[in-house]
Amino acid sequence: MTHHVRASLRSGEIGAHYVRPYEFAGEQLVLRYPMNTADGERWTRVLVWRRGERFWRCVQQKTSSITYIKCFSEFDLEGILSDYAPDAVFFTPEGPLKGVDAIRSLYEALFAEFRKPGMTIEMKRLSGEGDHAYAQWAAQTADNVYELGADTQTIRDGKIVMQSFAAKIVPRG
Repeated sequence: MTHHVRASLRSGEIGAHYVRPYEFAGEQLVLRYPMNTADGERWTRVLVWRRGERFWRCVQQKTSSITYIKCFSEFDLEGILSDYAPDAVFFTPEGPLKGVDAIRSLYEALFAEFRKPGMTIEMKRLSGEGDHAYAQWAAQTADNVYELGADTQTIRDGKIVMQSFAAKIVPRG
């Protein structure tokens, strides 16, 4: 998660950008980041936000990425497809997929692969700006090693209207 400092009691931090590791723990968002005290001690600061329904709905409408990740991790095909606008375009290395029916076949294939035992996935970065969201990840399945995967989405009115996907995929042999 990247924090863009727009206001601070410490004027020297205004305009700074801090990349901080985060995790979702149930209904909470947990940030942990190192800091130095005035006397030079190294501490880890922990910030915990509890999920607020009004805020959470706003996040879902704004980025759609939270529900997308949840649906993908649960292999919820109908849930993930409901995040897409009917005329969405999904750019893949093999070419664009146009419309939810074409996108459906991609997720059916992905879910078939990712459901196999031994799958791991690690979210490296998730960020958003305005109507755009970006996810960087790595994964291993029984069939492939995804050394680096990247998805970019454009969201309008709570629906994905454009997505691009690229990955370095090494087949297991």
